[in-house]
Amino acid sequence: MSTTIRIAVIGGGAKAAAICAKAASLRDVHGIDIQITVFERDEIGAHWSGGHGYTDGAQRLCTAAERDVGFPYSHDGFGARVAADMQARFSWAAFMVATERYADWVDMGRHRPSHAEFAEYLNFCITRSGAEIVHGDATFLEYSDDSWTVSYMDGIRWSFEARADFDGVVITGIGPADSKIPSKIEDERVLDGETFWQSCATLPDVMAGNEDQIVIIGSGGTAAATAGWLVRAGIRQQITILGTQATLYARADSAFENRAFRDLDVWKKLSYGDRLDFTNRLTRGAVWTTALDALNGARNVVYQPGRAQAVRYDPVGDPNGEILVEFTTSSNPTSRQYLAASLVVDATGFDPFWFAKMLPSVWQHEVLGDKPRMQSAMSDSMELPLTGCRGLHAPMLSQIVSPSYSSLMALGAMSDALLKPYFEAISP
Repeated sequence: MSTTIRIAVIGGGAKAAAICAKAASLRDVHGIDIQITVFERDEIGAHWSGGHGYTDGAQRLCTAAERDVGFPYSHDGFGARVAADMQARFSWAAFMVATERYADWVDMGRHRPSHAEFAEYLNFCITRSGAEIVHGDATFLEYSDDSWTVSYMDGIRWSFEARADFDGVVITGIGPADSKIPSKIEDERVLDGETFWQSCATLPDVMAGNEDQIVIIGSGGTAAATAGWLVRAGIRQQITILGTQATLYARADSAFENRAFRDLDVWKKLSYGDRLDFTNRLTRGAVWTTALDALNGARNVVYQPGRAQAVRYDPVGDPNGEILVEFTTSSNPTSRQYLAASLVVDATGFDPFWFAKMLPSVWQHEVLGDKPRMQSAMSDSMELPLTGCRGLHAPMLSQIVSPSYSSLMALGAMSDALLKPYFEAISP
């Protein structure tokens, strides 16, 4: 490696902001030259702003504002000076001070930011870091002679371009909606975790006069968030949440659970199975109480345990027919039951392996052909165990490495772990 490290980050979200901020602090405090280039298709913080799906921007973060891009500000990462620099320049408090909102934020009880406010904060961090922002949609990743090339569609000139000589590439983002329903029709009345938020403005009018229930399929945070929005919007139809769990499980702030998210000494003592159980329970199988608050007093929201098998027309194949959701229960998995719906929201999840399509076919097949190994054999820096290449990091698949790196729980610890091998490669 040269005395300058160049890292490409695909996606301008929270993980990009944490990496950009940490790289800036390492340059200023230790003189370590790590240059970050962020490739973003839409805008920085797009998945939080409310203008590109995934949210309406008005919802509150489930995590506290203090869990910002530098949290937990550990001296174990790159030392006390870097932690202090991160706190001074890139913390949520620094953002509040810079935008003259700090006193109001404190006076109003240090509220959790709205998603749109969080998008502003991410833009603040990336801009302040001095990172390069490329407005383009990454399309292909190529590895040769120990360096990466990122090909992308330029969002300004609408032409295919390429940037070369990156020492590493970081893939971020939860990916597009990925349905877990075996059979599902395409219909404007069937939405998912992206398109629901893009349809919010018209939904109250669309639902006016409809009598059939709304069915939300899923039992995680996306299902709870969409149900909460419908309740706040005054939708009066019954809202049925159809999930594979027994109920919606609540996730509240707990010192014990929170500490487990950042105590790697304890984490490394757990077996692979215990780690999966923890992350499945607390990051996928439970809903933050902040998201459940809107549902607790709603009389038109019910939960139905069951596994959706199909979303279809009745009569079958008739696009003018009503929509039916077919499902089975764990007690009787061979018997089909049905819910008639005026609107269906498929909140069954997203595709964290979406990036595989950007890889050469040999690595694409390796990633998709052995997904469990991509996680179980991932390095501490979240590098994927691909044959014949190095430096491809995927934090959203890092649940086995740490329960916090794939979420907002400890963005500072995530950036420490990811940048550590690059720092050590060129530090004096």
